[in-house]
Amino acid sequence: MAKEQFSMLSDDLSKIDFDFKVLAKNNSIKYLAIKGKQSPIKKTERVHHVGVIIDITAVKTIALARQELKDEKQKLITEATFKAQEAERYRFSSVLHDSICQLLYGIKFKLQNFQLNGSSKSEYKAIEDLLSQAIKETRELSYELTPSVLRDFGFVEGVRDMANRLSSRNFKVTSKIKPSANLIDKDIQLTMFRIIQELINNCIKHANASKADILVCSENGNITILVTDNGNGFKQDLDTALANGSGLRNIKNRISLLGGTLNISVNKGTTVTVNFKYN
Repeated sequence: MAKEQFSMLSDDLSKIDFDFKVLAKNNSIKYLAIKGKQSPIKKTERVHHVGVIIDITAVKTIALARQELKDEKQKLITEATFKAQEAERYRFSSVLHDSICQLLYGIKFKLQNFQLNGSSKSEYKAIEDLLSQAIKETRELSYELTPSVLRDFGFVEGVRDMANRLSSRNFKVTSKIKPSANLIDKDIQLTMFRIIQELINNCIKHANASKADILVCSENGNITILVTDNGNGFKQDLDTALANGSGLRNIKNRISLLGGTLNISVNKGTTVTVNFKYN
């Protein structure tokens, strides 16, 4: 490790200041710091280097522990935020489905029992159409908030249903997921579902694609989510995209909760790969 650090130094060796880790004889990790400077040798054109090697293991261990604690705290905050959001979504979804949607159905049923004639028929038809549209939009909003098919029939069927809902005449979404995905913890299933949902919505909004494919693989505790489209490609680097887009930022935050990684590759379309471990 130290040799690698030396090799990376520039030609200007007038000042040396870096730290590195080594494996001690007892297989423990030690952190060392090298601090030195260039010193001329009298009456010659040659120089040598003088310096010290300091054991900074204690300081480094404390710093790493603090950073780990900070990361864990941030992870807990993010996790609590998403759980609160999902709980609120579920509450709104239940109100929409169990109250407002049922009320609209009741109004429509009452209207259908009226005996109308003459000019009243066109007015009745207009009211019925508006109610049908209101029912449709209420059901869609309820689904967006909390997809009941995911809760009732599992992850595989939930993603398949999402693919069907988001497909249109000009945009086809397919999904390929092994049934074993239904055995994953329900909270993680929901997180995976939201990630896929956001990625497909990004395809629809930005990619100008005609198709998108969803692939979820689970093997030996490793889970991979692949979403591929045939659109016009990803125009920004990941850091810029994260800074500019709240959707991708949400995806990144959800992946962080899973301790996973996000990779975006462009080649005649875009492939987004999400990897994380699951026991």
